Amino acid sequence: MAKAFPFRNEPILGRNKSALVDSLRPMREKCFTTSNITNMKKNLLIVFALFFLVVAQGCGSNCTVTGRVSFPDGTPLDRGSIHFENDKLAAQGYIKKDGTYSLNTGEKKGIPAGSYKVSIGGLAQPTVTAIPSADGKGPSKVTVTPGISPIDKKFHAAATSGLICEVKGSTKYDITVTPPPEAPAKKK
Repeated sequence: MAKAFPFRNEPILGRNKSALVDSLRPMREKCFTTSNITNMKKNLLIVFALFFLVVAQGCGSNCTVTGRVSFPDGTPLDRGSIHFENDKLAAQGYIKKDGTYSLNTGEKKGIPAGSYKVSIGGLAQPTVTAIPSADGKGPSKVTVTPGISPIDKKFHAAATSGLICEVKGSTKYDITVTPPPEAPAKKK
């Protein structure tokens, strides 16, 4: 009777080589049937598909970032854009009339997890004045007066705003902004 596996003292492929081969034959015949090979291929395909699905969802997925921008008294900032940036990415969202925003990177909603510097822009709305011409055929003079931002100019740049958001999963990041400092009184 052939031994299934050699003892410690016996070499694996020594005098019992044929006994080892004979003992493995039923296992080989049982494991490598056509149906088992087909099942292994299906299982391998499923494993690869799940792996790529996990990689696509886990590594490249974006985190939803929403929030509200308001003044210290709770009044919402009713316009503008909000910008999140780091060394790898820049994203922006638009501030709605109620002060809320959500971020997008191009066509995608949200941003990848990470640390971002934040700035707020697009606030100063210029005033356009048109004076009609004497003959009534169009304006004779158009003046554009630059707008004044309702927030302190330090919030206009990520380097000076002091706003940093750590994005981890769905993140709500509310921001309180301050109005610009009073302009010094003009000397007469």
